[in-house]
Amino acid sequence: MTHADVSTLFTDKVRDYIVGRPGYPAILIGLLAEAVGASPGQQVADVGCGTGLLAQAFLQRGFRVTGIEPNDAMREAGARLLAALPSFDMRGGTAEQTGLADASVDGIAVGTAFHWFDPALTRAEFRRILRPGGWVALIGNERHVVADADAAFADLLARFRGDAHERMRMLEDCAPEAFLGAAARHFEVPHRLAVDREAFVALALSRSYMPRANSPRRAEAEAAIAATFEAHAVEGRYVLNYRATVFGTRVF
Repeated sequence: MTHADVSTLFTDKVRDYIVGRPGYPAILIGLLAEAVGASPGQQVADVGCGTGLLAQAFLQRGFRVTGIEPNDAMREAGARLLAALPSFDMRGGTAEQTGLADASVDGIAVGTAFHWFDPALTRAEFRRILRPGGWVALIGNERHVVADADAAFADLLARFRGDAHERMRMLEDCAPEAFLGAAARHFEVPHRLAVDREAFVALALSRSYMPRANSPRRAEAEAAIAATFEAHAVEGRYVLNYRATVFGTRVF
């Protein structure tokens, strides 16, 4: 996909993204601090910030965050949602051209967005904006198939995911160690998401490849989502297993 495609891909998915997508486990930032030396008060660039799910986790632990997001609608939503939190700034930009000044950030965090980046251009840009001794963390918040409900949701999404979306991969499939270097550290944090019907529908439709409103397969998608929820929800809640997987380094 071109940068133009990526910058508009989620424009009509913002509401679904906000309602359905899971946040990051609270313990993750503390573990990241141990792994790469991240500490409250540092200036962090959240590249591919989206609506601010990862930025919020850093802000709540006392970091200062600049979100970099190419999609106008996602960026505006993130700025609005996090307006009440201190030390947050949202800007337009890409991983390859953040628009930040040289040596202006102590750390760079990427939350479930690395698969969209050009690795070579992104590495050069990250090195340009990092201060000496700075750190980089690539983080994926990914579904973990360990129960029937997880498998059913995976099957639902696979039904609508085509070859055009082959880049929608798990973080481990995007060669994070090759990007970060031999000193990269890796850890995972399991967590769960329990959603009601509305949030489940939003979670499914928030995927970039799911049919848009008025598309030929939209009714099919809505029926499949409803059937999956009915088959596997317990007391009105659908439980999904997730794992936040982190690759981070101070030597970049």
